[in-house]
Amino acid sequence: MAWLADGTRLSSRSLSAWPIPGAPFRFENHDLTAASNAVRLMRDRHLASAIRPPYVVFANGDVVGGTVVQLEPDEGRLLAGASVQLELEPPLMPVSGTLFSVRADRIERILATAHRGDSQSPPPGTVVLADGRRLMARAIRWRKSSLAVLTADRVVDAPFTDLAEVVFPSIDRTKAVIEDNQWASANAPTAIARFQTTSGAVITAARVIREQEQSRRRGRVANSALYYAQPAWADQPIAIPEQDIVCCGYRSADEAPLTSFPATTIANRRLIGSPEPWTINRTVDGGLLASRGMESDLGLATHAYSAIAFDLPPAAKTLQLALGLDRAVGDGGCVRCKVVADAHDKSNVLWNSGIIEGKDEAKWTDAINVAGVSRVQLVTEYAHDERPPGADPLDIRDAVVWLAPLVRLDLSSGGVGNRALTVLPGAADWQLVGNAWRQMEISSRWNVPASSWDSVLALKKDATLTLQRKHRVTRASDVVQLLTTCPADLSEHDFSLAVNGTVVPWHNNADRNQLRQWTLRYSRTRARDGDEESNLTDRLAYWWDLSPWRSQEVTLELTIQGNRDRNEIAWRSLAIRSAIGNLPDSGQPISPDVPLSSIPSVRREGAEGGPVRLLGQSFSPGMALAKNGSVAFALKPEYRKFVAVVGCTVQVAGPVQVLIDDGVAWERAAISSLSPAEQIEIPLPAGAKTLTLQSGSEGLYYGTAAFVEAGFLVGQASGLP
Repeated sequence: MAWLADGTRLSSRSLSAWPIPGAPFRFENHDLTAASNAVRLMRDRHLASAIRPPYVVFANGDVVGGTVVQLEPDEGRLLAGASVQLELEPPLMPVSGTLFSVRADRIERILATAHRGDSQSPPPGTVVLADGRRLMARAIRWRKSSLAVLTADRVVDAPFTDLAEVVFPSIDRTKAVIEDNQWASANAPTAIARFQTTSGAVITAARVIREQEQSRRRGRVANSALYYAQPAWADQPIAIPEQDIVCCGYRSADEAPLTSFPATTIANRRLIGSPEPWTINRTVDGGLLASRGMESDLGLATHAYSAIAFDLPPAAKTLQLALGLDRAVGDGGCVRCKVVADAHDKSNVLWNSGIIEGKDEAKWTDAINVAGVSRVQLVTEYAHDERPPGADPLDIRDAVVWLAPLVRLDLSSGGVGNRALTVLPGAADWQLVGNAWRQMEISSRWNVPASSWDSVLALKKDATLTLQRKHRVTRASDVVQLLTTCPADLSEHDFSLAVNGTVVPWHNNADRNQLRQWTLRYSRTRARDGDEESNLTDRLAYWWDLSPWRSQEVTLELTIQGNRDRNEIAWRSLAIRSAIGNLPDSGQPISPDVPLSSIPSVRREGAEGGPVRLLGQSFSPGMALAKNGSVAFALKPEYRKFVAVVGCTVQVAGPVQVLIDDGVAWERAAISSLSPAEQIEIPLPAGAKTLTLQSGSEGLYYGTAAFVEAGFLVGQASGLP
């Protein structure tokens, strides 16, 4: 069934696919993307949605079933915000990998287990532990495997496994909602989709693609369709099985649901019986909001008398909605409803429904002007004294549904530049310089080899775009990294970085021409099994080494130049990081008492000493090991530990091993040149004779491994963090 913007209902016995954002779609000979009367909701009449713990609620109102597993490692990157990894509940699944990465600052609530307590979400700052203890937090901080809960008198470390429910304080709902709009590439009537599944998940996304998958069961090949959607709060796409979609709502890139903005109960009382809780985007029993002649996945269910206030963003221009008695009350009920501009000194009625009964069709408002209004109230009033003959008295059956309340936004004031800082990962830490940003375009593109969505920055010929920031360079932040995908034409990539006005050369993770040839040949195929460490990848990193400016405050200026008529750059991320992902707390690699470069080797094959680069940063001296390369050193009785920083200089190397007397003491199956180097510290057993470093033995990788800052400790050394 499909509901159009004017309330028209269409139905069909089958549906070939669910419309995806921005794509043309016809249903029962109607153009569902027509600007004059686009689709607002499509639903399967035979499916229902129900959510059960464990699940996570996001600031924009989305919900996914899943368990918080860990804080995502930063791997030496300076991040404006942390990410959290979830183990998803079926039927949802990550498109690649086993865990799903989401933004920590967009998580509003975690319900890990059902517990005795609030029937509705408790107030912000509430932390309920699995043993029943309840904490009120002034602030909550994410740790690797726990939450640090600051209460009035102490800090409580609450492991993820001990959580029953958490409601985070100080979550910015308004910003989260508007981010949904900023990710929309075009202002089509169906630019943003809101999926609901049988498992109760709700996922809002402008980046959605439908993929056909094949699986083999009992010797037969079965086809299934998946929707790869990436919400604004996620770091990667999520796969939604087509057969589990219950309904999907649609809106344009400049529309936002009123019910997703912060809400406050002003009044809620009854003449008969106890007050009934009002609900957002669903009825009390969890179903879709429905009145006579209208259904919606967005809105409010209230009862007379109630007044619910919603904050509006400064960009709000108009508000439009439909209103009626809940379909469940039949012809009963009798109410008057109002939309009121809520101000501290006075209130102004913006719209008055007049008397409405259950037998009436849903009533539509015009576009209500809310420009300059910071808060509106949706008021459901008694109409006992004004009821028509035969209408229910008092507040009997006065159940109201406010349907599809959409706020139209003016997002032009922020301009394309502010949108760029939102949708280009990592750009938010920088400032825009000049006016050239007004001429660029930003869109999203599905990357087939990587099975991910890329943000695409497009600029015209001779356009020069500049990002700038101040930065204090330390050992933990001495590499600038711009992660992209390799283009078919390398002239599209014209980047430069200046440090205090001095241009610094860039370095890559692989030979650009070789990577370009692979991209041209395999761009329509996926990397093997989605393996992030595979040699078959189109990922291309640009690194700028800041080590000469350590301990200095510098001005960084990143410039992007357009050389072709149209230049498209797939922007994965921009970050400042360390070349070493696990630096000790001191901020310095462990310094060996006896450097490896001062000791002659006893055996060497495919190994070369000299300067090497890890994440573009120069290390000297170093030991580079090609595929099947190895080097061995004799151990002396006074050596207690072997220490080194281990990484990969180009493509992927592995397995990389440290052997002591032919026994493997340390090993990594594969090390990518895109990954930070790793500080290692290996105790040496008494009586050990030989230490061997080797790479690529019996492996499938052809990259070059490197050992730097390597050597032996004679005395005791502190352990790694």
